[in-house]
Amino acid sequence: MRFQRHLFLFLTFCFCILASFTPPNALADETFNEVVFIRLDTTYPIFNQYEDALRKAADDLNIEVKVYTIDPDPYELVQVIQQLARAENKTDLIITMASGHVGETLIKILHTANIEIALVNMELSEKNRKSTGAPREIYKNWIASMAPDYEEAGQRLGEYLYRRAKEKKLRTNWKVNMCAIHGIEGIRASMESINGVLQAQQQHDDLLINDILEGYWTTDKAQKVAADHLFRHPETNALWVINDPAVIGVVKAAEGNGLTPGKDIIIGGMNWHPDIFDYIKDGRVEVSIGGHFMDTAWLLLLAYDYHHGHDFMPYIGTEIKSSMQMIDKENVDIYADIIGNEPWEKIDFKSLTQTHNPQWNGYNFNLLKLLAPSQINQKN
Repeated sequence: MRFQRHLFLFLTFCFCILASFTPPNALADETFNEVVFIRLDTTYPIFNQYEDALRKAADDLNIEVKVYTIDPDPYELVQVIQQLARAENKTDLIITMASGHVGETLIKILHTANIEIALVNMELSEKNRKSTGAPREIYKNWIASMAPDYEEAGQRLGEYLYRRAKEKKLRTNWKVNMCAIHGIEGIRASMESINGVLQAQQQHDDLLINDILEGYWTTDKAQKVAADHLFRHPETNALWVINDPAVIGVVKAAEGNGLTPGKDIIIGGMNWHPDIFDYIKDGRVEVSIGGHFMDTAWLLLLAYDYHHGHDFMPYIGTEIKSSMQMIDKENVDIYADIIGNEPWEKIDFKSLTQTHNPQWNGYNFNLLKLLAPSQINQKN
């Protein structure tokens, strides 16, 4: 009897020790039923894409989605977060962009309310990071953030346009003269993208960024600033543009100045706007870099695994750079119809999770690989 009693105590002790080292999420949580997405009420297409992709992923994973649409006002965002924190029936996860410098405030409010948050397409300022740390470092409810690597994308776009200009022998005074048209001064996406194209300039003695202008991400504004620039700088032979709606305006500006895009001047941008693929097909635009409109869906997928005992942190960390790829003349005929027509509808999000895929061997968020015709045909 004494031996049995000692054995029982020993086994109990071992169980307690093992349990104390079990990660909080290692015990599956079957109560992950609802996500709230807070989006901006703007005409920028990417916010509609964020919402649509999220809804498809949620449908595949049997999660209810609630969407709050707000003005681009950080104080309104805080008010919505406070409202959700006070609600009697609290949501399981909030996915949002934190405009302004309110990211730290949102995280702290939701920490007190015991609601998880994932930030999309934004990073906290250095000042905020001193008190918040990284996701889960101090505030366990901040489970992850995902944002495009705008600096890398800006550099890749600059390098691509530089190479294409040389291939087409578009040089003035032995230089590729490139104008960079970004969004708004001071906005992270703009500043990081510009840093990227300036890094590209540093790599090539015959690449000159001759002007950096604000295009406000819109067709009309970008057309105006590009037209003014081309009038003042007839030597410009490459136009680097931050997003596709602005690219369309820049094409109009070039044509209005008597230039033939693709022949006299080359143009490229970002975002994979559905309308841009026809411009790439007919040669007026060289390239578009995109895919980050899927980030809300990827965050929900990661949160789903996390709640079902499969932590993503050992594989991709908690501060994730979203995958962005190029579509140009080499692959536009393959992907234009796929990417341009609700590509998320062609993805089985459940099959991409650790939770439901016994053959899972890592997270694949490369949209071109996921939607390659061979993959789609295989599923059909």
